[in-house]
Amino acid sequence: MGDFIYRKTNQPVFLFVCLSHTTRIKARKNQNNNFRKAFELFYEEGFKSSSIDRIVKASNLTKGAFYHHFKSKKELGLKVIELKI
Repeated sequence: MGDFIYRKTNQPVFLFVCLSHTTRIKARKNQNNNFRKAFELFYEEGFKSSSIDRIVKASNLTKGAFYHHFKSKKELGLKVIELKI
């Protein structure tokens, strides 16, 4: 959501990039869809049997996008549980 730039003093300055309201709504819908797809896989196949490859394929994500948001399948599983409770 922003970029780091360095002035001559080498002090980082964070520039915020504002997203439009529509973009944020779309991102939220995509995120909710990804959690729903992950939950469905966990429910149908079990947590251990659901591979990251199947999760990213069902969610139309890349592995890079998955690992950008989550460190592991366990972290995704905990987030899905948090949202379902």
